[in-house]
Amino acid sequence: MHAPYMHLPCMKNHARRFANGLNILIDSKLLVSETGGDCWLGGVFLCRLLEANRGWVEGKRVVELGAGTGFLSMAAHLLGSAECVCTDRGNMLELMRKNFKENRKLLQGQPGTIIRCECDWDAVRERGILPRELAPQMERPGFDLVLASDVIYEDVERADALVAVLCALCTPRTIVLLCQSCRNARLEAHLFEATKRAGFRVTEISQNANCSPDREAIAACDIGIWRLEPPQQPATLQSSSDVM
Repeated sequence: MHAPYMHLPCMKNHARRFANGLNILIDSKLLVSETGGDCWLGGVFLCRLLEANRGWVEGKRVVELGAGTGFLSMAAHLLGSAECVCTDRGNMLELMRKNFKENRKLLQGQPGTIIRCECDWDAVRERGILPRELAPQMERPGFDLVLASDVIYEDVERADALVAVLCALCTPRTIVLLCQSCRNARLEAHLFEATKRAGFRVTEISQNANCSPDREAIAACDIGIWRLEPPQQPATLQSSSDVM
């Protein structure tokens, strides 16, 4: 078992330093109302999975949903993504900005681009509109990889909003990697039923010996990582820039 990866790095001066060189600032005040104020073990395991399968991210257009601190997005950038869009909402954007600044030298040493933008899942679900940075355009035909780690906790409505965003983002070539700590069996069943109703093919890969380097540790921590493949004819949503 890969014991070092069963725990987050110790916090020092309100930050966690990871093996890939990222120094992630933590906002303990945000943790009172937002889980995104800290890193979570699922994100570390998903990062390790990407490190073991660099072809999934190298040269690809990547977007992370519910990015919180921005750790996983920055890790994807360091692994060679052509473009990585780091998304969340509200106060999380300021924490992302601070972490981008904290890791500026490391991030600038890579050839790809990384940006942050706000993505309100409820707005996408209700209005059918993606933020301009996420909407497919002529020069940006869509994302190759969507990342989401520990973004669903107790709220069924939140799970439905996530599925709506996935339907909006995904083209037939997009792959979604969803990491989820197993906390609420009823909620997780609802999430996967919703993704399947939307036409996604769902496969657990965290116990796949061909791609997962931390199978025993992931199982011991009661975490799962799933690969979601979208339907061949995804729903088409407008960009906010297209709305008068």
